[in-house]
Amino acid sequence: MLRAISVGSVGRRGGRRGAAYLVRFHRGPVPACLQDQDILLAGDKHRKLRILLGILRTSDALDSRRLVPTAIIMKLGPRKLRINCLVESSLKEAKRRLGGCRKFALLESEMGFAVKLQFRDLLPTA
Repeated sequence: MLRAISVGSVGRRGGRRGAAYLVRFHRGPVPACLQDQDILLAGDKHRKLRILLGILRTSDALDSRRLVPTAIIMKLGPRKLRINCLVESSLKEAKRRLGGCRKFALLESEMGFAVKLQFRDLLPTA
């Protein structure tokens, strides 16, 4: 996934605009087309920035100061990205804190696959 994008591929000319785009839209709604935003220019790598933004938003969805998964395992299949979070705390709490599926929507639309998030208890039940 990351091979398709590199920092250099965003372009040196548009590097500052690209960084501004990522900062501006890392939360909230993301404009669907280049004309709906006022940061990037026509020559900038809009699609690559949207993919990178989707990866960042997915990472943000899996980050919590109150609950830290012991492990996050990702497996990319032909049409699906599976994310398994191993947690030592309550599964219900983990789903509430880390289950921000709306954050996966941009990555799903840009990459053309579904993101499936699952939680597993690291500690065996007695």
